[in-house]
Amino acid sequence: MKVEIDRQRASDLDVRVDAVATALRTMVGGEKVGFYREAGEQYDIRLRLDEGYRRDASGLPALMVPAAGGTLVKLSNVTTMGSGMSPGQIERYAQERSITIISNLLPEKPLAEAYKEAFAAVGAQRLPPEYGILLTGRGKLLQEALANFAVAFVLSLCFIYIVLAAQFESFVHPLTIMVSMFLSIPFGILTLKILDRTLNIYSIMGLFLLMGVVKKNAILQVDYTNVLRERGMERTQAQMEADRARLRPILMTTLAIVAGMLPVAMGRGDGSASRASLATVVVGGQLLCLVVTLLVTPVIYSTFDDMRGLRVFARIRFPRWKSALADRLAWGSRFSGARRPGTEP
Repeated sequence: MKVEIDRQRASDLDVRVDAVATALRTMVGGEKVGFYREAGEQYDIRLRLDEGYRRDASGLPALMVPAAGGTLVKLSNVTTMGSGMSPGQIERYAQERSITIISNLLPEKPLAEAYKEAFAAVGAQRLPPEYGILLTGRGKLLQEALANFAVAFVLSLCFIYIVLAAQFESFVHPLTIMVSMFLSIPFGILTLKILDRTLNIYSIMGLFLLMGVVKKNAILQVDYTNVLRERGMERTQAQMEADRARLRPILMTTLAIVAGMLPVAMGRGDGSASRASLATVVVGGQLLCLVVTLLVTPVIYSTFDDMRGLRVFARIRFPRWKSALADRLAWGSRFSGARRPGTEP
């Protein structure tokens, strides 16, 4: 039996919708009003209409529901009854009606691809504009993780540049190192493509780890190149010598990471898929980035070093600021040794 409330008539008679629902639930389904104990057992007391009034649905329109002011109104005055189908339970999400669809993934189906197909299937239904689709469960976690990773990626780049700029006392050398970091991302994704792995949360974490290792290798090269140039060595010769001297620690770092991550990438067992995604990116990306670190970083270093001679970069030297600071220091030094009148030297 389906009971549809005429909201306009119910409003005219001061009958609330929840009053109709409560009356039907109490009179037909029954409502717990208390309990009693007997022989050590506890029994619920439920209040509802006598079975003769509940057995036949034709008697429902004669039931009374409360209105404002304590008056009673017949159910037939504010409702329309008939047979029909209705949901046994109405679910809500963010104060809106919702229908939850739960499904399990096939072992070979990536989560992002499954959600892409789900969105396409919903779009093919051509639902009205007030209908929408939201992610829950693992899909919601994936969406939030990608957004958080994007924020973390931008913040990490800012902090890396600040730290490197303070370390090298230059605005250009940090860019040389960070370019090599960005070149490591395609190698990590290429590794996933070759091994037919998916880009998930764990592989993204592997990309972050790979960028950190490549950054460290580039720092070794750029720092030692600057040291050799300060000693008077020509730029090209300093780069060749820096590559030769830093080849051993770079190879040691690469081999240590590959040897440590290779068993994880090839591991089997419960939970090994998530760890393997992270390790695969690091192992493959690090092996490919070894050539990038040794060859591309010197090229980037030379390119940015040549750009220093351009007029645009020459303006960022603040000659007036430096001369003014020198004059101020010189003016202060003249009075630092002067004694006050009336005092002994």
